[in-house]
Amino acid sequence: MTVEQAIEQQSEALSAEGYRVWLMSQATPSWNLDRTRLPDGGAGLKRLEVLGVPDETRSIYQQHARSLVSTGERSRVLAFVAHVGAPHTATQQWDSYMAVYEQARGRVPLHVLPQFQSDGQQARQTFALGSLLGFITSQGSYFYYTPEDQLDRPQRLGQGLSNSLEYFTRRTGLVQEVRARVEKRVAQQGLAVTLSLLEGYYQTHKGQADETVLELKRLVRDYAAELRQIYQFTSDAVPPPFGPPPEVNHV
Repeated sequence: MTVEQAIEQQSEALSAEGYRVWLMSQATPSWNLDRTRLPDGGAGLKRLEVLGVPDETRSIYQQHARSLVSTGERSRVLAFVAHVGAPHTATQQWDSYMAVYEQARGRVPLHVLPQFQSDGQQARQTFALGSLLGFITSQGSYFYYTPEDQLDRPQRLGQGLSNSLEYFTRRTGLVQEVRARVEKRVAQQGLAVTLSLLEGYYQTHKGQADETVLELKRLVRDYAAELRQIYQFTSDAVPPPFGPPPEVNHV
């Protein structure tokens, strides 16, 4: 007997659809969001549901075909729920984590594997994104980073684009700070608005642009491609079920 056959046999106590709704309500994340850090309290978050069944082609949940995945396991139905669109900086534990991270950074090695550090390419991409969003600005030939705290003075990065970019990429903590602000801004203004801004930058090409500027445009285009995949993915997300989860009698 498969798990779906067992669900059908218990339909008098709880229908198959009622069981699915209850199961999805139990699939909760292990972290908590601080919704005050999200625009509209997180109303713009997308909910994605995936139901793992033994065989999606012969499942009793065919009416939810878009969210079904075959697992090949006859004895279990698996539920996966994700809320897409929140940056990691919106978690309630983020401030505590960053406080401890900043205390330890520079005194002890924090990253065992090099891919957990911001590599040069990502750092240059972050510089370009920070400039587009107004976090990094130029005055004359000098470039400055403006911190999020308005009481902090702008930090001079260097004179000229190449020197400023080189200085920025060597400051891992600064790169991570700007990256977090970029992700926060993307979450606030939405993917569609962000994609329009990025496309306007890298699609505007002047024949006299030097190689550094062209590289930054390519990096911004790569970031836009990643966002576009997320945008297309979340546009197809399955909407959440309406109404409270059913009551279940446990035997």
